[in-house]
Amino acid sequence: HVVKEHVNTMEIASREACQSLLRGKRVTISKRPNTHENPSSFPVDPYGNNDFFCKLCNQELSNVYFHCDGCEQLLSKDFNICRKCHAEKMFCQTIQMHPSNPKRHSTLNHTGRMNYDRGSRCPCRNGPACKICHFCSGCSCRCHTWFTLHYRLFNKDEETALLARVEAATKAEPVEPDEPFHRYLDQAFTEARLENASRKYD
Repeated sequence: HVVKEHVNTMEIASREACQSLLRGKRVTISKRPNTHENPSSFPVDPYGNNDFFCKLCNQELSNVYFHCDGCEQLLSKDFNICRKCHAEKMFCQTIQMHPSNPKRHSTLNHTGRMNYDRGSRCPCRNGPACKICHFCSGCSCRCHTWFTLHYRLFNKDEETALLARVEAATKAEPVEPDEPFHRYLDQAFTEARLENASRKYD
């Protein structure tokens, strides 16, 4: 079920990926999984657990997640959300990212809900114009509604192949309904079972 949801999200993002300037419409796709990035320069550890929870609903981001372009480019901070929160546009709100300043300004916090379309010399006098989208940073910036789809561990083909291997291994060594459940809690038994499946399907 989880893999199917991930694959479906990847396919939808691939169809809808664009560089639109419209609010909430831009989605780009990362070229490679986080595990393929250079660990000396990539800011997060894909094998860690500190950076991989949805900023909005706290769900673990097991493989597929959306990364806010505005928070990355304007704040140098990570704002990662799950596929569901992105699909429901839950990012269209102000989330404080600055340690002490809650002001709604795109250079300070995540500002996903700015409804005006004003550029330089804005009457709100809360500018200047954003250097990325060129709309007023105080009332109109669109950057925090643009996201990049990231793969934490696997791309679509790799995740689908892993699922196929797991299904093949479990079919080869099925859990019998009348077997004592405590056997599967024994580490030696589990290791032997996995090694046997690995020899057959690797």
